[in-house]
Amino acid sequence: MIYKRDYKSFDFILAAFVLVLLVFGAIMVGSAEQINVRPPSRLFKMHLVWAATGFVIMLAVAWLDFEFICRFFIVFYAVNLVLLVLVLLIGSNTNNTTRWLYLKDFGITGIEFGIQPSEFTKIFMIIYLAKFIDKFHERVNNILILGLIVLLAGIPIVLITIQPSLSASLATGMILITMLFAAKVSWKYIIIAFVLLVPIILFLYYDLNNDPQILLHRVLPYQQDRIRVWFDPTSDPDSWYQSQCSIDAIRSGQLTGRGLFNNIVYVPYSSNDFIFAIIGAEFGFVGCVVVLAMIFVVVLRCFIIAYRSEVFLGRLLAAGTGGMIAFQTFVHVCVATGTLPNTGITLPFISSGGSSIWITMAAVGLVLSVGMTRSKSMFED
Repeated sequence: MIYKRDYKSFDFILAAFVLVLLVFGAIMVGSAEQINVRPPSRLFKMHLVWAATGFVIMLAVAWLDFEFICRFFIVFYAVNLVLLVLVLLIGSNTNNTTRWLYLKDFGITGIEFGIQPSEFTKIFMIIYLAKFIDKFHERVNNILILGLIVLLAGIPIVLITIQPSLSASLATGMILITMLFAAKVSWKYIIIAFVLLVPIILFLYYDLNNDPQILLHRVLPYQQDRIRVWFDPTSDPDSWYQSQCSIDAIRSGQLTGRGLFNNIVYVPYSSNDFIFAIIGAEFGFVGCVVVLAMIFVVVLRCFIIAYRSEVFLGRLLAAGTGGMIAFQTFVHVCVATGTLPNTGITLPFISSGGSSIWITMAAVGLVLSVGMTRSKSMFED
């Protein structure tokens, strides 16, 4: 089948909702940085740059043919592994984690610019998994092919876990799961995976409460304390402080919020990992629902484009992007409300963070590109 680009099919609804979320995100970052009482911080200024360039990146990727981009899936995979290895070797260590690569890490001084390779893994994984599954989609239920797909995704996930970054590794894992669903993997493999997962979770829970631990302190040395505190906040109030501040801020907003720039509760890392707490404090329950509804529309548009796509590769790209945005939103909100342990994950389109904004916007650009591709009639030139 021959396909053509139909620019009249550009999804203005998806683009418009993303733009509104970006603008709202800039306002929320400004509130978190208290630009109403002090000069705009460097972080706020950089966020405006990230948001503006991110929107341009989205339009640029949308204009490109997604099939052309995916031709370089091997290059993307190689670059992904190189970046993840480099961050472990020469990356900057902050709060006992090594997640950032700065220009100074390569001996370039005078410019404070860095990237978070684990964030770029998400867009890279969407591309190379989509292309690989597309090449073998007729044999995707072959156990060897399925095992190779899991292996390709598993190597970057392990490298991310070593940093450690549990949130990023879980997000990339969700991308894999979403794309396998879109590829119509047999339910027998899904059931087998869940059957194997249950005893693993039970063992990890047992090991968490075991002294001495058997395995958890080796596999998740950084995250286990957060998980333990989540189960029992009284065991370490200092470690629970950040989550408690977030919960108090959301609670203070009640139904309609205290108003823009009127948050009265200090929340650490409020411009990125806990931006939802600022939304809750200033716009209340109603504001939170509106924001989540807008993100839901974005996710829904991604899945609608995936469902309507006449190109199997495009279907995988759109589904993977929708799954990524939905999962990140779910985890961010759960962390901010204390429903999940603190994992440090951004709220798509709203939280500060150049790497996060850029890869999310690039992924949406791929979805828009998919939406503008349709089959070409034999009667068309």
